[in-house]
Amino acid sequence: MLTYYSQHHEFHHTVDELIEIMKPYYDNYCFALKAYGKTTMYNSNMVLSFLYKYIDEGCEIPQQMLDENIRVPEREYKRVNAEKHGIRFFNAYVACNKSVEELGIKDYTIFMPGSLDNAKNIKDATSYEDNTHSVVVIYNVVNPDASPKGTTVMTFTICYTEDVWGDFTQREYVRKKQELFKKVMDNFEKDTGIIIHDCIEEIELASPWTFAHFLNTPEGTVYGYRVDDWDTMLSRLMAIRKDQPIRGFKTCGAAGARGDGYNMTYTNGNDIGKIILEEMEGK
Repeated sequence: MLTYYSQHHEFHHTVDELIEIMKPYYDNYCFALKAYGKTTMYNSNMVLSFLYKYIDEGCEIPQQMLDENIRVPEREYKRVNAEKHGIRFFNAYVACNKSVEELGIKDYTIFMPGSLDNAKNIKDATSYEDNTHSVVVIYNVVNPDASPKGTTVMTFTICYTEDVWGDFTQREYVRKKQELFKKVMDNFEKDTGIIIHDCIEEIELASPWTFAHFLNTPEGTVYGYRVDDWDTMLSRLMAIRKDQPIRGFKTCGAAGARGDGYNMTYTNGNDIGKIILEEMEGK
């Protein structure tokens, strides 16, 4: 591209010189996780912006190398570094060869708090060893066709507020998943009297590493950034337009202003949808 334009304008610099000048500013983009730290690419939009200014200014190096419309605001760097990642999940997807009637299950959702002390449960969510607070969802209770007749599918979910799975080695990883599910299943059977270990046909275990791999989210979080004492839902809603500074690019879903949670995911999308419509209408 540079060679092409140099043939149609009287450049005062060689193509190699221009590449060397642009490199610190534009050659730092990577679009593949496996190539991170090894290979980078030039931002084509920035290169074109540079060329436009270079030619417009008589083929002299522009004083302003970065397009202000592309520059990430300093405020955004500070905000992202200050906010904490949201909840990470450990999920066990379980298929049993008995129906909900045979198992004696009547509830769609069963909450299994590790303790009745909420403060303790919150603290335990930062630990692999102490966290036994799980939520069990049995799909066939509300949808009998969720699996073939005479079977049941359910999920066990444990939430973490810190990157506790990041401390495990690859050798420990599989064993830790299996040990955690056994502990959660034993608690479920003991507290409910519902026995499932003798009728499980299939199990799939997903840790925060799994979500990080398939969703490409930091530390496997599925809920964006969690609310905090200084970063409440109210303060986010008041600054919702300032926190979405890039025209045409918005974050919604669980990464929205109202914080994490299943219901909030939909509400956040509704908020951002309205803002986008306002921008499209030029308001």
